[in-house]
Amino acid sequence: MELTEEWCRTCAVYGLSLLPENQEAWRLWNILAGQQNTNGGRFGPLWFPSIQFIFDLYEVENRRETFEKIQLIHSIYIDKEPKNG
Repeated sequence: MELTEEWCRTCAVYGLSLLPENQEAWRLWNILAGQQNTNGGRFGPLWFPSIQFIFDLYEVENRRETFEKIQLIHSIYIDKEPKNG
């Protein structure tokens, strides 16, 4: 899955609004973002057991598509995170 204007009109990550079909992934990513692993003060990968827990808790139906969207949002977030040094 690739970030395109069609997917979210450049996403809330960039300060713009998400398309309605992507808002659930954005909402869940914001919940999951607090459960990230860190590496030297920088964010690392999302913690997979927390993803499973959140999917079960919120009864996410289309898990594969939602998971891919969450991964995409997270990768953009990591890329935009300020680099030290």
